[in-house]
Amino acid sequence: MRRALVSGCTIMLAAGLSGCGDFLTGPELHGVWGGRSVQVTVSADGAVLVHDCAAGTMDARPDPDDDGRFMVTGTRTPGVGLPFPVDDPPQPRPARYEGRISGKTMTFSVTFTDTGDFVATYEATRGQEADLFFCL
Repeated sequence: MRRALVSGCTIMLAAGLSGCGDFLTGPELHGVWGGRSVQVTVSADGAVLVHDCAAGTMDARPDPDDDGRFMVTGTRTPGVGLPFPVDDPPQPRPARYEGRISGKTMTFSVTFTDTGDFVATYEATRGQEADLFFCL
């Protein structure tokens, strides 16, 4: 099985550009990425995110460009930490996930696209367990 670890140095040098970096691409991105306050489960169709008091989705897999950067849209559903009425659950909001993959580390920020409000920045590592504190 051939690994999908791409050498940014090889690509950039072949194109006559400077800049280097190794990062996972394609199916190598699939699986669980964990970090403080976040778990990202990546599949061919996108990703599902679990946060301490929220959840989210990425509409596409976060495939990096030649510099390891990615940008995908999706949703983020804020949690409230308190019981909510069954007929009025928290609603998903449109969000942008923008970041960079370096080796097996994904660093990304989340911004609500309906208001432009910045939410947070997260770092997750491929194959690592998430450190989550769920709202009660």
